[in-house]
Amino acid sequence: MAAELVLKDVTKTYTVDGNDILALENISFSVKKRESIAIVGPSGCGKTTLIRIICGLEKTTNGSVTFLNKEISAPDKQIMMVFQSVAI
Repeated sequence: MAAELVLKDVTKTYTVDGNDILALENISFSVKKRESIAIVGPSGCGKTTLIRIICGLEKTTNGSVTFLNKEISAPDKQIMMVFQSVAI
């Protein structure tokens, strides 16, 4: 079964006050139809950044994200984010 979601060498760097901050480095994985994954880690490790990239809300510095063989470069109505709790 072919992968529906493919991340290849995803890297994200932010520039803050002239300094580059590496948020993600060379993240690669694939998810097949009906397969579930969990993204876990400590606060500040890049989980939300990774999810925002997968949803098309942020662009990668390097690497690519494809969903159903289409590169994600903007929000896609087939991909959504569900928050753990409501922030008011």
